[in-house]
Amino acid sequence: MEENNFIKEYQTEYFDLLEEFFEVFTNKSVDEFSTVRDISKNIRMFFLDLMDNIKGNKLRLQYVDMLEQKLNAFYEKHREKVLEIAVNVGAYKLLLCGGHAINLPQFNSIRTASLFADVILIPDSILPWFAEEKKNEKFKLANILKEVFSLLKLRELAETDYQTPQILVIPLPEEVYEPEKEVNPVTQAKYEVLVADFFHTFISREVSSYNAAIDFAEKHSEEFLEKADQFKLFVPPGRDPGLDLKTAIKKFKEDIREKRNKVEADTICAMSDQQLVLEGVLESLWPQIYMLENLDRFQCAPLLPVETQAHYSWLCNYANMEKLVDSAVLSSETIAFAQTLNNHKFITGVEYSMESLLEIKKSSAFSKLKEKLIMASGRLHRSKFFELNKVSADNLAEIYETLLAFDKELKPINEKFRMNLTEKKIKGPEELEISFSTGIAPFILNRLPFGPAKKLFLIKKDELREKQIPARSFLGISTRSA
Repeated sequence: MEENNFIKEYQTEYFDLLEEFFEVFTNKSVDEFSTVRDISKNIRMFFLDLMDNIKGNKLRLQYVDMLEQKLNAFYEKHREKVLEIAVNVGAYKLLLCGGHAINLPQFNSIRTASLFADVILIPDSILPWFAEEKKNEKFKLANILKEVFSLLKLRELAETDYQTPQILVIPLPEEVYEPEKEVNPVTQAKYEVLVADFFHTFISREVSSYNAAIDFAEKHSEEFLEKADQFKLFVPPGRDPGLDLKTAIKKFKEDIREKRNKVEADTICAMSDQQLVLEGVLESLWPQIYMLENLDRFQCAPLLPVETQAHYSWLCNYANMEKLVDSAVLSSETIAFAQTLNNHKFITGVEYSMESLLEIKKSSAFSKLKEKLIMASGRLHRSKFFELNKVSADNLAEIYETLLAFDKELKPINEKFRMNLTEKKIKGPEELEISFSTGIAPFILNRLPFGPAKKLFLIKKDELREKQIPARSFLGISTRSA
């Protein structure tokens, strides 16, 4: 009860703080200012008007500094407690991943995923804009206003039920890899294991370490590029993961020419295809490490609205499971089941009113389905390492059956949704494609060698049973506009 009261007070204070800033800064309520779909256009118009009378709006601009001060004071008071609650709250818990910005894909993903999850942890998307490195960003004010708007649009979800909050905003720093920045040695070690696993699975079975991965890519560039093309390992940010390698490289160079200054663009575009693809793959694996560390910290699963990161997440999960098969921990049949689950996609509406969304969630049939999903994913997460194969197979089967039932339950709801849109003549990306994927024992592999290790595992089995070492598997959700 004390925890529920804290969540209620915490979220009410947080959203009141944002609402006060927004209304003073814009002289409008969130609903009066814009719809989620039109927010970028309306913010652009708002700031054009603001700049026309910059002298008359000097006082208004000071409210941004006041917001920073109030947020800092708010988190100074609540940070420790809310992060502790974020670890313990919920049975099937998701963490919004793929960057801190809440754009339309993230917004739709959060609302839709709330149908399935107990609670969604949302990293505060305003805080990164007050970081020192973004002090002189060109569109800083516009981005702050957009993130305040997006979070306020989610307020209703936060206030549906404080016993099991649908969303919980937490002060989680934005972690971006920078080559010149010193990395924690433990994180660096995990990254090197992930790179080795990734290359061992997709590039060559000869690779057994980080250095061997780099060495192989340099000495066998033709084979490296061929495998990168086969498994779609190089995906330019914001582009389709299904592009062939030549097209992906071409699109990447076009984007670089558009977004970087000429000196930087010339340097990057002068790299060989092998160098470019290797750097791209290595950089794309860093967000996976930061994501896995946060999932481990909060004991939850990822919510991935960014298609590129969802693609790399599945590749990393697959490499992880392949290594468990090599080590006689998982069977190849269990991996096949996980892949079947990952390939199962269903379409649902995203533009339900909040009233309709809550009605769906509270319907008896949907509530029972959600309860089954939460229980199965919870058992998967809590499974012990020594029993990983059986528990994973059993729970994946139950999850798959539950998702098939979701399909059946959502079908009439989606039909009604489509009819309503047709009657209102609403056009645009009104639907979302949802898929579930598993990450089985994502960090346990740091303790396993490459190659067949059945003997080692059998020796350790009694010890693992005695210590009840958790596998920390998860069931993640990825979404994309259909």
